[in-house]
Amino acid sequence: MESLPLGERIRAARQERKLTQDELARDTFSKSYVSAVELGKIHPSIKALRILARRLQLPASYFLETLEPDVETQQAQLALAQIRLLVMQGDQEEAALAILEELDRERLSEHESAEAVFLEGRVLSGLERTAEALARLQQALKEWEELEEFTWVERCRVLIGEIYYRQHKFILCQDHHKLSLEAIRDGKVRDPNLILAIYASLAQVYTALDMHDAARSLFKEASQVADGVSTPEKLVKTYREISEQYQAENNLTAAREAIEQASSALESAETARLVTNLHLVFGKTYLSGHNWKEAEDCFKSALSSASPKLPAVIQIAACNSLANLFLRQDRLDEALAAANSAYKTLKEEDEGVSLSNSYSTDSTYGNPEMAAGEVLLTLARIYEKKKEAKEADKYFEQAIEQFKKVGQPELLSSAYFSYGETLLERGDSVNGAHYLKIAYEEKSRQI
Repeated sequence: MESLPLGERIRAARQERKLTQDELARDTFSKSYVSAVELGKIHPSIKALRILARRLQLPASYFLETLEPDVETQQAQLALAQIRLLVMQGDQEEAALAILEELDRERLSEHESAEAVFLEGRVLSGLERTAEALARLQQALKEWEELEEFTWVERCRVLIGEIYYRQHKFILCQDHHKLSLEAIRDGKVRDPNLILAIYASLAQVYTALDMHDAARSLFKEASQVADGVSTPEKLVKTYREISEQYQAENNLTAAREAIEQASSALESAETARLVTNLHLVFGKTYLSGHNWKEAEDCFKSALSSASPKLPAVIQIAACNSLANLFLRQDRLDEALAAANSAYKTLKEEDEGVSLSNSYSTDSTYGNPEMAAGEVLLTLARIYEKKKEAKEADKYFEQAIEQFKKVGQPELLSSAYFSYGETLLERGDSVNGAHYLKIAYEEKSRQI
């Protein structure tokens, strides 16, 4: 039967259940509409197909899996995506509302239609049309409950609670947020962003009600969730675990959405990494041309874009680049502060999953051990310029040991050469010559 045209499949399913066209149409459609659909004269909307599928006691996928969306449906889905983007951008309520008013909701699926109602409520709330916003959000909440989409139910509750909070209706606000907290503890809500919003909203209303102990009691739970999403690596790990939970429950749609969120988090981090890399590359270009101001601007921009979106090793690269710039300008206190910041970050860094470096021109991004050697070498050079030979020797020796561990002859040769030149400048010709000799030996291994 699945090879039959859509209309014939609907007719066959209706006849199998011994229903007349009137009985299938009920008060939603006309008999002539059902007849036209079965004859292939009318192309029904996705929403209409879902209604017919329910009445025929069949899953909607039975009719939808081979159905290509028509142009009008694709236009409606595109409009919904545009509304979603405008809402996420913020301060775009008027533009979003204009599209909502023209949206052909009959072309949307039940899930898409419920989301449109939710987004309309959110837009109206932003425009301070409070009564209308509450009505739409209550409607969306009811629709999501019928679809058993609990994450969306709680998204509605959070927004409704926020509206009540702005109206100083703290008890009503508390009631909604406490229902959301119960949903978290019952395992119905797994989206970490939504969970964090629920904890923050409930703590806020508890504080407004002078229930400070109740607010504080939430912090441990909330901080555990926050820790799980504090870096892109942890966020990806969290979403993968959520996806596995949904897979175990055979909720494949939710599992796929969690994986898509993980991919989105990585894409966002990769974009930030590329921006940081761009600033670092141009900073080094300006530095090599002695364009100090431009180099400093680039390195500071790199540092700003690197934190806190990216792994610590990239923040270290930005700080170390800035330290080397200050060192070349004899701004030694600023150089030491930047290098110490890189060193501190290095010590605090947790081991995690590396981001893709497919576009990177800096190999230290994916290798914390190489970054550590670079920072130690920078500290050695700074202390040497500050005439603190004992500290300089300590960091030169640590840098050399670090590069030995990494197994990079070029970097190790550079460290030996730098230390040898330093010792010669101090007048220690024997040890200076010794380290220069080792530097040349290491260099020769690369040929």
